[in-house]
Amino acid sequence: MSSKGLGDDIKKFTDKTGLSKLVKTIFGDDCGCAERQAKLNNMFPNFKNIRAFTKDEKEIYEQVMPEIDKTNKITQEQKHIIGRLYKSVFDADASWSNCGSCNKKTLDNIRKIYEKSCDIWKNLFGYIEKRNAKSERAFIQRIISQVKNIEDKEDEKKITSI
Repeated sequence: MSSKGLGDDIKKFTDKTGLSKLVKTIFGDDCGCAERQAKLNNMFPNFKNIRAFTKDEKEIYEQVMPEIDKTNKITQEQKHIIGRLYKSVFDADASWSNCGSCNKKTLDNIRKIYEKSCDIWKNLFGYIEKRNAKSERAFIQRIISQVKNIEDKEDEKKITSI
């Protein structure tokens, strides 16, 4: 199983070194390790397959997030929508809880992807505009050179006819 974050990395380390057995021997099976592991995974996630938003995902984000930012609260429906975006972009489930700062971390992660996606879209459209401008310039230059060739041929005809 791949690591979802720092919590999983620490668990692997404590399992390999035997520390997890020692802690469970001292504190019992309910030592709070699983909760700490989940919290650390949420705070410091490992995202290996992050991708930018698609155009549709970007539009969905732009419909939902302003309301969340305005009210500073997130409804169950908004959690569901943002959770689906999160899953598709990070290939991991969003972590929601009653902890406002934990939810803020999840929203901050998705917000960062949105900002990066905006940069990517902006750069892509800038590139397309440059390509189009370059293509248009090249097209105009070809037309000008063809017109010059025609004019040169007409001049040659005039010279030979004299």
